Amino acid sequence: MPVNTPRKDYTKALKQWLRGRDCAAGGDAVKERGELYLPKLDSHVKKPLGYENYKKRALFYNATGRTIEGLSGVIFQKPMAVEVPDKEIEEHLKDLTLSQVDINMFGVSVAQDILTVGRGGILLDMATSPDPANRPYWQIYRAEQIINWRCEKQQGDETLTMVVLKEDIEEVDPKDKFVTKVMEQYRVLEIEEGLYVQRLFRKKLDAGGNAAGDFIQYGPEVFPIRRGQRLGFIPFQFINSMSVSPEIEKMPLLDMIDVNLSHYRTSADLEHGRHFCALPTPWVSGIVDSNSGPLGIGSGEAWVLDVNGKAGMLEFTGQGLGALEKADEEKRKMMATLGARLLEQQSTAPETATAVNMRHAGEHATVKTIANAISVAFTNVLKWHIWWFGKQAAPSDVKASIELNKDYFAAKLDSATLQALIAALQAETISYKTFYSALVKSEIARPGIDSDAERKEIEEQGQIGPELEDEPSDTKKPSGPGRKEGSSKSS
Repeated sequence: MPVNTPRKDYTKALKQWLRGRDCAAGGDAVKERGELYLPKLDSHVKKPLGYENYKKRALFYNATGRTIEGLSGVIFQKPMAVEVPDKEIEEHLKDLTLSQVDINMFGVSVAQDILTVGRGGILLDMATSPDPANRPYWQIYRAEQIINWRCEKQQGDETLTMVVLKEDIEEVDPKDKFVTKVMEQYRVLEIEEGLYVQRLFRKKLDAGGNAAGDFIQYGPEVFPIRRGQRLGFIPFQFINSMSVSPEIEKMPLLDMIDVNLSHYRTSADLEHGRHFCALPTPWVSGIVDSNSGPLGIGSGEAWVLDVNGKAGMLEFTGQGLGALEKADEEKRKMMATLGARLLEQQSTAPETATAVNMRHAGEHATVKTIANAISVAFTNVLKWHIWWFGKQAAPSDVKASIELNKDYFAAKLDSATLQALIAALQAETISYKTFYSALVKSEIARPGIDSDAERKEIEEQGQIGPELEDEPSDTKKPSGPGRKEGSSKSS
């Protein structure tokens, strides 16, 4: 099978991830998908322009994006608790990716990705240069980039033995230095004979500089080393909404995303109906000169009718719009409920195993479980980092940890109030500043951090999101942030 062959469960989840990405991106991204989210009416089959107008009038109520923004802000309302053995490692955390991205910016980016699609990964790597100043760096991979993986039983434990990562790289056109081409490459991380190896795969270039044919190995194998010895494991960490398992889990906001898209379709029908109800159509019968051309309306126009001629305005009553307006409002409330539900504190009362299973069967991952999964993942990668850079015999010997805030609840903020706040934030009837002020009053906001500082931090997270994958460059660069020339991944 070719290197770009995905796992079946990856292919199945990809459609859901697409919905999540589009809804988080907002109305433009959703409308660009056309009929994927908004089917044509029967009348649009012969009138393509009618469908474009139908789509333009529709409102995409960006509840998903605003909920992700609000909930990620709640997770980072208090700083992460970081424990490292020395000051040198603290300095590393100020630039995790070797591209000026610190642990806080990195954390916000990961949290938003997990809230959006429920999955991601971190690769720890190190340049192959003999420079003694070399040190490990972190690399984010989105769910869509992790196309294949394999685990094997080794000494009773599930051990990761292969990961295939899709990357987009930019190549400068040899004929025009101002033109770049985006090319696919696949990075294969494998364990062979108990040792870690990396390989790159690309398509050959034809005479015109275009990729063609099958994927073949590009460059030699890379053998990451530590203190002169090859690694015996793959330093790649999966992150899901509830665990750090390689297995794909349900997206935490999937139900909300589906309601958001359903609301979009309802909005399209509602605005379509309002358009025709609000704009009456003139009609006339018994006109004397039927060949006079189009009739105008206004004070300067006159119609000549025969003795039995009539004229009027055809208007719709709009009685059917009431049902659409009701559905519109109901779906808005559903989105607010689903957004607030992620923050609901689960009961601490004793439950039977049957009751627990029943309750959890249809539940989303809570924000608390997301924060816990990210904490576990970050701690694992941090221990690898310190071990790779330091002198410990094994990563398990490293004393270090990263803990995200998991204390979101205060007695002053009950579930109903929280739901109302999220609904108001989604509807843009309150500002983020007001929303944040409510969190402050409930004693769940970061001490000494105002809403402007929080907003700035949220905006800065874009520095390590998908935008970096499109960042112009005149050098070969894979899609993820923090990639450096001369690293083990820049073959």
